[in-house]
This record gives sequence, structure tokens and C-alpha cells, in this order.
Amino acid sequence: MTVIPRPNSKSPIIILRSHPNPSDYGQSVTFTAIVFGGFKNTIPTGTVTFKNGTVVLGTGKLDKSGFTSIKTSVLPVGKDTITATYSGDSVYTGGTSFRAVVELVQYGTTITLNSKPNPSTLGGAVLFTAQVSVTSPGTGPLPGGSVTFYNGSKNIGSVGVSSSGAASISYNGLPVGSNNIRAVYSGNGNYESNRSNVVIQTVIAKLVIKTLSLPNGTINGYYKQSLSVSGGVPSFTWSIISGALPKGLTLNPTIGVITGKPTATGNFNFTVQVKDSQGNIATKSLAIRISNSH
Repeated sequence: MTVIPRPNSKSPIIILRSHPNPSDYGQSVTFTAIVFGGFKNTIPTGTVTFKNGTVVLGTGKLDKSGFTSIKTSVLPVGKDTITATYSGDSVYTGGTSFRAVVELVQYGTTITLNSKPNPSTLGGAVLFTAQVSVTSPGTGPLPGGSVTFYNGSKNIGSVGVSSSGAASISYNGLPVGSNNIRAVYSGNGNYESNRSNVVIQTVIAKLVIKTLSLPNGTINGYYKQSLSVSGGVPSFTWSIISGALPKGLTLNPTIGVITGKPTATGNFNFTVQVKDSQGNIATKSLAIRISNSH
């Protein structure tokens, strides 16, 4: 802002500024007044009194450049109308600031974000929960308003804040890879807006049994075959959920390997299941033929 003093005028121009604005309840705010004179290039002296409405916040003495400032941390929540009144001196008359400063004081907030499960699988629902809290020395009820969740810059959902300050969404549309999730609180009246920490949500490809078929075996001959899986979240648990392996063969539930020496011939059909650490399940129907050795 450019101020042009009025030549040879004994009525100064008083400019008031504040920093920061808006501010948090209990935060220190600096109010600075600059008194511009114009009479014979003299600089105003004296004092400036700062008020919030009719309440005096403090008084400062002008320096050699016509500046003075005070700091205060006792502003009430809301829109506070601040003025600066110059005392006048032997040259200049007193007066009030050219414009009042409206200082917006809000309760400070914090917002934290977590997700469950993490990692997750493609197409699986992830619960994102944000918790909004009022920072000290703020008191009173927890804020209303809403929380919007983002994956990078993409809006993935919004929800209102509950009476306990929580906001949650369930989302199943994340792509495979690392997703940067953030929650943004809208603010609400006397409560400031804020954004959360970033949660790296890892999404792994869908759990699939890749083994398409199994080799045949011979009676009393040693048999060993590994089952293959892709996607999912380790560790894995393998089992036979219908049918049966040939007698003499077993499936290792931890590493998914079928081993042993078959003791009967025939065609053996069964369904194998794998479950990952998040409870995701994949199944595959397979068969092993056991014949007599030649």
C-alpha cells in the first residue's frame, strides 16, 4: 500500500497491520502502526494505543521512523475489530487508524489419518479414518464441518465430522502401487481448516493361483510339485478344500508344495485354496493322475 502524506498537514495518516491473520486462539499476534506525517518533513512522535473494540490491548511508543508495534495472545475467538489511536504530539494532532483491521481468530485444529488394512489388495475395501482435534489452549466442543479424502489430487470422498471428531470412508478404487492419501478438514465457523499427514497406502495385485495344471505321477515314485501364486499380501496359507490328493501325497500349508510317494493309482481331482495375511482367498481346481510305473 502506498501512502502519500498530505503536504504541510498536521493531521497524520495512521496505518495498521497485523501478522499473522488469520491466527489461532492463544497464538501471539503482532500489530504494527505506522504514523505518516507531512508537515515540514517532520516525523510524528508520541504513542499509539491498540484496541479490540473498546478493550485496550496495549500502547507502543513511536520510533524514529514513526513505527510502533505490540504483541498479544489474548484475542478472543471470532472476528476482532482492531484499531490504533495516535496520541498526537506538539506538531501533529491525534487520530485513529485509516482502516480498522479485522483479525480472524479461530481455534487451532489438528487432523490425523490412518488406514486399515495396509497393504491392501486390488479391489479390496480400505477404511480411511481421520481424527480432528482442537489444539490447546482451545477448548469447547469438537468441531463439525467435513473431511475430504484425496489420493494425490483426486477426490475419493467426503464425509461429515462426527461429534467425537472422527470422519471415515471405505474405498475400493485404489490402483496397484503406492497411493498418497491425505485428508483435508474444511474448517467450521470458529475452527480453522487443516490437512492431515500423508498415508502411503500400498495396493497389491489381486490374489491369483497361477498353477494351471499338475504333472502326473507314478505309484511309489517320489513326487514334488510347487504351487504358484501372484498378488496378495504375504504370508500365505494353503489347503485342500474339496476332493483329495492321491494317497501318500501331502500339501505343505506354508510353502504350497505337494510332496510324497503315491500309494494308489487313479485320477484324483481336488480344489486347492490359498489365503493371504489379509484374509483374501483364491481357489483353483486341479487334478493329478497316478499310474503304474513301467
